[in-house]
Amino acid sequence: MRATAFRRARYAIPVAAASAATGLYAVEPRADEDELPRRWDAESMRDYWRRRPCAAAARAFGIAATLGPVAAACVADRLTVGADEPAEARDARLRKRAVATRDALVSLGPAFIKLGQALSIRPDVVPAPALEVLRELCDACPAVPTAVALATLKDELGPTNFAALNLGATSKPVAAASLGQVYRTTTADGRDVAVKVQRPGVAAGVSLDLTLLGRWARFVEAVKGAVAPAQRPYDVSLVEAFSAGAWGELDYEREAENQRFMRAAVLDGPAAIRRGVVVPEVRAATRRALVTDWVEGDQLARAAPATIQKLVPLGVELFMFQLLDLGFYHCDPHPGNLLVDGQGRLALIDFGLCTTIGAQPRDALTKTIVHLIQGDVAALLDDAVELDFLPEDVDKTALYPVLERVFAGARLAAKQADAAAPVHKRRKEFAAVAGDLNDVFFSFPFSVPEYFALITRALIVLEGIALTGDPNFDIFKAAYPHGLRRAKEVFGAEGLARIAAAAAGEMATRRREARRHDDGRLRTRATM
Repeated sequence: MRATAFRRARYAIPVAAASAATGLYAVEPRADEDELPRRWDAESMRDYWRRRPCAAAARAFGIAATLGPVAAACVADRLTVGADEPAEARDARLRKRAVATRDALVSLGPAFIKLGQALSIRPDVVPAPALEVLRELCDACPAVPTAVALATLKDELGPTNFAALNLGATSKPVAAASLGQVYRTTTADGRDVAVKVQRPGVAAGVSLDLTLLGRWARFVEAVKGAVAPAQRPYDVSLVEAFSAGAWGELDYEREAENQRFMRAAVLDGPAAIRRGVVVPEVRAATRRALVTDWVEGDQLARAAPATIQKLVPLGVELFMFQLLDLGFYHCDPHPGNLLVDGQGRLALIDFGLCTTIGAQPRDALTKTIVHLIQGDVAALLDDAVELDFLPEDVDKTALYPVLERVFAGARLAAKQADAAAPVHKRRKEFAAVAGDLNDVFFSFPFSVPEYFALITRALIVLEGIALTGDPNFDIFKAAYPHGLRRAKEVFGAEGLARIAAAAAGEMATRRREARRHDDGRLRTRATM
């Protein structure tokens, strides 16, 4: 009897649990995107999903089931792989883990794809071999049915404005991504426009994923604080900055504001930018729908080499103008967002991810450009503290010789680049230097500010496009005149001279301190 009762209880408990869960699903409020805040507010999001515990728990279980095996493999590596692992084997292992991570992120949807893209520009968080794999992430996906998309458009724009777009059941999207899709149409008054419409329900899903990521980040940071209190915390700030950017991309009215601002800045910018750059005009915008002028043209990355060679320097000038003069810049210039229009101009589209940078960081960045051009490692260390790459109490004496060796390798690579060495050899030498610098970022208490990570992303895209048209392209050489112009405007000629003189003295002092530091370590080892 007891055995029979036990068997009945054994099967009854899961059934009761499932029934209870079903009941909770029935009574907890359904997700309503209109209740979600327009700007990212972590506390409001947590409150929203606390009222929907079953939906949150189910999604958390799905995420854990997908990422758990990947995390377990990484933990096993940490416990079993020795410090003497050959560099080649280490890189292969890290790439393998990165491929598994990339595939898992793609299967989890938009928020996680964008998280992977954000991590792909963070050498302080992700080891160098994995960065290359994560940069392959793409959020293209099948389109939702046109009838569903058009229903959303009609709700957003109203029946009259929707009718003026001349979209119907036979309309086909020209592009589809994880957050929305785009149609091309001709309006009733003959205007050629691009119509972007958000996927139904995507905002609720993204908000839940971002909330769960925030919870995980707080847990990880708490564990790190207990286990390694000396380590500089970054998990919560990284996820919060990412969440604010990713959530902002879902507000098409905000995107329209960004696009209007950039269009006005371009029309009022330097002569080369006014003549050679176009930003399409916004015609209508709501939270989930955006109508802009259509740009007829192909991606810059697919243009003829001569066109790439002509327009990439203009793209660099545009980027430096945004960064150093405007303090407002387009953070997502991937190849699909940089076009060549019918008049041979550079067209910039998709302003969902933009950010601002204040006057003080801009001036500090300008000074850093001067020091970078001079190869002044000591001054760059001070700049890194000022820009919040390093904590104020960092041991500069220990870090200086490491960075000096990296920059010595860069100078050697630059010398060989000036010589008539084969292009592929020079690229390999510079790639080795970049890998060394990534390793330094990963090993020391560096923390890349969010705005600078986005700057890096833009530079990577521009350089990648440029290299398809000119294998000898040097993005630093292209950016130098604009950085120097801005430095003269900020500091003046005499100020630049003072910076150079002070930096030379500081470099000499730092070298003497580093030598004493190394001598002390050698004497300590000899005594031991």
